[in-house]
Amino acid sequence: MKVPFRKAKKALLLVFFLLPLLSYIEMWPYYFSFHLYSGKGQTLSIAYKEAPLEVPKKYYFHSPKYTRFESSKVINLNKWSYQELGVPVPSNLHIFQQLAAYFCTFSEKNKPTFLLYKTLNYQGEYEVYTCDEFDL
Repeated sequence: MKVPFRKAKKALLLVFFLLPLLSYIEMWPYYFSFHLYSGKGQTLSIAYKEAPLEVPKKYYFHSPKYTRFESSKVINLNKWSYQELGVPVPSNLHIFQQLAAYFCTFSEKNKPTFLLYKTLNYQGEYEVYTCDEFDL
């Protein structure tokens, strides 16, 4: 009876301690590694000239640092997710790519621009992508 229990302990050790370490080299998702609410990782927002969705105004950014996007509607995806689902958008490039693919399908003429932040709090540096550049 001790041998199966020993194997179970090793499996638990692997799952709870070793696999989360892989998140630091981007080989394991942050949200599987006790980081869902940690504030670590990246986040994504979407800018449209004219939003094809009826998104409530409370989910848009109103910040002077978006001078490049002042004529656009910039959607705060984390705020939207928190309010509607009670959880943030997981900080994972594969999920961001799926979101980008989804939002790029709405309109051929009104393609979004994606702002990928290096932090979850929408502060600091961000990179700008279009539908064609986001590796869909």
